Amino acid sequence: LVTAQTGAAISSRPGERTPRALPEPAAEGMRLSLEQAVSLAIANNEDLNVSVNSAEASRYLLLSNWGIFDPLAQASLIRAHSESPAASDLVGAEVSTRDSTNFSTQVTQLAPTGGTFSLGLTVARTSQNSSFFFVNPAYDSGLTFSFSQPLLRNFGRDATIWQIRISRNSRDSSYL
Repeated sequence: LVTAQTGAAISSRPGERTPRALPEPAAEGMRLSLEQAVSLAIANNEDLNVSVNSAEASRYLLLSNWGIFDPLAQASLIRAHSESPAASDLVGAEVSTRDSTNFSTQVTQLAPTGGTFSLGLTVARTSQNSSFFFVNPAYDSGLTFSFSQPLLRNFGRDATIWQIRISRNSRDSSYL
């Protein structure tokens, strides 16, 4: 933010500083005070627009780099159907039919130390037409929690947030 001697503020934010037209020249030339000349130079300076937009872009890059700490959600659904002719009487049907549906979901979160937390759930349903299966359809489920921490390479807060520090320094130098 630049202020002229009268206290009028000229914004350094993108889109808030509009170019100003030069005053009409008279026969003896254009008379400008120092304050008017500085104000016109700043308002019409395209290099300043580029610098301001570059600074704003570096601010968004910093925000993007903080995204490594956003939780990651994953899910999958697998449906399968198979039919095969019986090779012996021990199959329990002339044509063995098997239907299965598997669903899994997982949420993963990066810790500041470089480790990852993970919480997952799996559910499976299997049905067969064999007469030898007593529980039909069969259901299976599981819940998992895990934490993985590197002990040597990429261990610690510094290794995890170095990109954030670089983009923060770039943002600060762009604004300066």
